[in-house]
Amino acid sequence: MYLNQRSNFVRIDSNNKVADSLTYILNSISFPIKAVIWTRNGRFFVTAGLGISYYINGRAVNPEESIDISSEIEKLNFCAQFGGGFMISLGRPYLLVELNYAQGLKDLNGPIVHDKGYLPRTKITGLTFVAGFHLPLGKIGHFKIQK
Repeated sequence: MYLNQRSNFVRIDSNNKVADSLTYILNSISFPIKAVIWTRNGRFFVTAGLGISYYINGRAVNPEESIDISSEIEKLNFCAQFGGGFMISLGRPYLLVELNYAQGLKDLNGPIVHDKGYLPRTKITGLTFVAGFHLPLGKIGHFKIQK
């Protein structure tokens, strides 16, 4: 479960310089639903699945101001998730390292029109690095990393 997401939108002018930038700060609750495939030795794995996010509120921030965009964003979002990782044995607990990529499947909003043009439809993308401990429950022999 993830509790916060941040996304940046940058517009580049014809001289390859940043013409405008905008940061979305989105407070959300996200639930990943993944399938995991392990290698035979139990050290490496790949994941794939869906993520479901519910957006609580959001703000669009640029250097001059901060605007509440809660009413303009879709409350429910879906994304495809792919990743992989490995485990290192520390005895009974294992150190888990994982890298995930998420690609939004649904537009965050429709085109937003303002006096200087419009912001295009936006999909959430993200890259997540996770490090943690994996503590198997049950008998010791049921899960063991092979050499």
